Order: sequence, then C-alpha cells, then structure tokens
Amino acid sequence: MFFAVWFIVRNIYVKKGKMALEDSKYTGWERLSNRKLLLDEFYNATFVKFVEGLGIGGNMFDKGILNKFVEFIGWGAEDSGRAAKRIQNGNVENYVLIMSLAIGIILIVNFLLQ
Repeated sequence: MFFAVWFIVRNIYVKKGKMALEDSKYTGWERLSNRKLLLDEFYNATFVKFVEGLGIGGNMFDKGILNKFVEFIGWGAEDSGRAAKRIQNGNVENYVLIMSLAIGIILIVNFLLQ
C-alpha cells in the first residue's frame, strides 16, 4: 500500500513538477486533510495544556510550600548551631556538667515511668 501511494504521489508531483494548491483553494474534506484533521490542535488543547498546567501548579507548590519548609529547617539548624557554639567553648567542666544533667534527667524520667 505504501509503495502504491508513493508511486502515485511521485508520478503526480515529482515527475510532472506539479505543486500542491494554496490553502485557500481547498474545500471541505481537503481543507481538513490539509490541516491534518486538526489533530495537532486537539492534542495541544487536551493533553499539552493539561500537562503544562500540572507543571505550573507543581512549580507553585515547590516554590511556595516546599522551599519555605526547607528554609525553615535550615534556619532551625543555623540557630541551634549558634546556641551550641556558646556551650561548646572548650571547658571540660561544662561538658561534665551537661553530661551529668542529662544522665540525671534520664534517670528521673526512667524512675517516673516505672
């Protein structure tokens, strides 16, 4: 089938030098066929625009919600680092005191939960 169509088209257009008509000269079915039955326009209107809308919505969600959440966690890490910097000054006495307090809290909580 392909070769038959190819042979006919080749004999009509290539060998005779005949050119296709202008768009305005087509009527009815020929006009639709020339415009590829408007399949590209239908595909763009249904699938492409829908996926582009999903992409825009995903971008807004990413920049509006996820970025703010991640930045909030980053700010918390920075602030806790600043607070820990004051405690970690190199004095062993401070480290022993903090460790003793932590062990005491663990023992008290363990005693209360039993």
